[in-house]
Amino acid sequence: ELSPQPAGDLLIDPTAGMVIELPGTSPATLLFVGRVPTNSQTQVMSPGTFNLVSTRLPRRLHPSQMNLLESGFEGGPIAWDPNLPEGQFPVDLIWKWDRQAQGIPLASGGFAQLIYYNTTSQEWVFLTGGTVPNNYFGPDDGIVILVSPNTTEWTWTNTITYTPPSRFLD
Repeated sequence: ELSPQPAGDLLIDPTAGMVIELPGTSPATLLFVGRVPTNSQTQVMSPGTFNLVSTRLPRRLHPSQMNLLESGFEGGPIAWDPNLPEGQFPVDLIWKWDRQAQGIPLASGGFAQLIYYNTTSQEWVFLTGGTVPNNYFGPDDGIVILVSPNTTEWTWTNTITYTPPSRFLD
């Protein structure tokens, strides 16, 4: 399934490699090689900036699998501090642009599903409440990272989450 539709009739681009995860009592992961990234990518994140990024990977990911904290993404015990100027957060924030839905997923009340890392609970959580589900970010999602003006510059290393194929595909 390629949410929200069954993938049985989905056309496959032979140049675009993919990972197929088969659920069930004996789960399996199959890697079909087309053109898939084989090297990590880096991007500098400066304080007070919006950064539009992509994982470039043919699979769905949770923020904990994206090497954000290890690269310098700044979490905190709270995501909102009334003592800061309007529009400033004490932590870095992340959200997705869902290409299929053509928008930012909204929580009840129409608020954007902004995500931060809560250092107290040690979980990735939505600013509006609740933990981020597994496989939240998809291969087609644009990802926006807002770096807090109260943090330092850091470099995101977008690592590959699978063993890159060799030229012999072994």
